[in-house]
Amino acid sequence: MNGESLIPKKLASSPSTFIPEGSGALFRIAFIFFIAVAVLSGGLMLYRNYVVNSLEVDRATLAKLETEFDSAFVSEINRVSNSIVVAADMLDKHLKQSDIFLLLEENTTPQVFYNNFIYAHDQKSLVLLGEAASYSAIALQAGIFESLDKIESAVFSNLTLRDTGKIAFTLTLNFK
Repeated sequence: MNGESLIPKKLASSPSTFIPEGSGALFRIAFIFFIAVAVLSGGLMLYRNYVVNSLEVDRATLAKLETEFDSAFVSEINRVSNSIVVAADMLDKHLKQSDIFLLLEENTTPQVFYNNFIYAHDQKSLVLLGEAASYSAIALQAGIFESLDKIESAVFSNLTLRDTGKIAFTLTLNFK
């Protein structure tokens, strides 16, 4: 053997791997996205733990406060609260009848007068039987009532000419 050795004198060059230029930028974007998702997930987990712990502390405080109150006092407060709610509801639905008389007094023309008064609270309507000097007085009265904000509709019906020359009518007022 002519001085040949089994160990090569020159190291064989390692095979080169090809990394395209664009893949480095794509790898950086993916890595930044991964880090952002990891930080966001960690933050959400920490927030969830904070909320759960805060809820437990609030439950413990509420349980402590419940033991400090007298149950008879709490039931009395609930009863009074329910009574206030019922009274407020009744007042909201209440229509003062005295306002109706004032409304009729202020908005009835001198040529019109009423003979009969029927009020239906549940329907918010008023039926009046009356007489007027003429058809034009009835038309004027209808215009006055329909222009009022409190009245939804004013319907004159059963118009009849009497022997006295007056016009009998039935007036139905529906309130808002």
